Amino acid sequence: MTFEETERYALFATIRHSTRQVWESKIGKVKYALTRYELLIRVTVPLANNHLLLLSFDADTKNVDSIMMDKVIPAIEESNL
Repeated sequence: MTFEETERYALFATIRHSTRQVWESKIGKVKYALTRYELLIRVTVPLANNHLLLLSFDADTKNVDSIMMDKVIPAIEESNL
């Protein structure tokens, strides 16, 4: 993707995340949102101060949920992001 396409993707990820916040009082806060495309895996992680972390994984990456819950989320929580 070009820089402009990535920038636009980030904008839409922000919009999608804001729509998920509507349901927080009913189902809890989002830890991360994962989308599996044919060519890659994208993960959106909410951080403090209304920031989002956007991660990409190769499409054939195994155990993305385990990577997120065992490594990424603890690292974020430890660094207070």
